[in-house]
Amino acid sequence: MKDLLKYINIIIALLIILVFGFIAEKIYSYYSFKDSQLKNKDKEIQEKQDLRTKIEEMDIEFNRLENNLIKEDTFGFKVLLDNIGERASVTIDSFRPLGLKDYDVYREIRVEIGVNSDYRGLSKFINLLESTGAIEVESLVKTGGTNCRIYILVLLKK
Repeated sequence: MKDLLKYINIIIALLIILVFGFIAEKIYSYYSFKDSQLKNKDKEIQEKQDLRTKIEEMDIEFNRLENNLIKEDTFGFKVLLDNIGERASVTIDSFRPLGLKDYDVYREIRVEIGVNSDYRGLSKFINLLESTGAIEVESLVKTGGTNCRIYILVLLKK
């Protein structure tokens, strides 16, 4: 027993070291857990910010597309074609819708237009049509002389 009393200070010191080691391990594991939670939250926040950025980009693109669509009005569209034809020195002889597809936000119409013009006027007419952003010239068929048929795709707002 006397031998044991001789080492009591060392035993107490070892017990204190063990207790403090246990406490330090518990503190470390607690803060390690909190750190991993913060990293997960940071990752979640970053993913939400990325998603928000993508949604904002899609909204901008949607608004751009919506602004480029022509309002659904056949008479208004015909007047637009006549105005563009006048600016390009093109006479529109015929106007014939070929097909229609409905979508949620817009309507897609294919149209055949018979025009009478020289090469320069026709080129300017096509450029003016496509500059609207809602009209795409799909094909052009020369029918003789200064006459041609233009097949276009029109996007109309609903």
